[in-house]
Amino acid sequence: MQLVCATHSPLVMASAEPLFDPETDAWFDLDLVPNGAGPPRVALTQRPLVPTGNASDWLVSEAFDLDDPGSEEREVALGRAEAAMDDGHMDLGAARELHEELLRLLPETDSFWMRWRHFGRRQGWWK
Repeated sequence: MQLVCATHSPLVMASAEPLFDPETDAWFDLDLVPNGAGPPRVALTQRPLVPTGNASDWLVSEAFDLDDPGSEEREVALGRAEAAMDDGHMDLGAARELHEELLRLLPETDSFWMRWRHFGRRQGWWK
């Protein structure tokens, strides 16, 4: 039997991991790639299935090509915060505004909070 399926779901990929047999199964990735001045073209690439263990890790794999498993808005806010920490210069008003945005977008258990709070203390923004 041959089964061909397409998915945009990282849950499907995570669920398929234990069933995948490289002797009989294959994973092909479809991507839009630049085509010079013309419209992008579709590239079909066979990839080895490397188990990631969970849906969030699949989102940041070659299968989905995301930088972050969260929303685009979350990814942008985290990027701004990372840039502020790399640069080391952000005034208190901008820091508070970004902090409020992060509070809205990140759960309190997100691992980013430890670095952000440490950075803010070093900058003297909060205790």
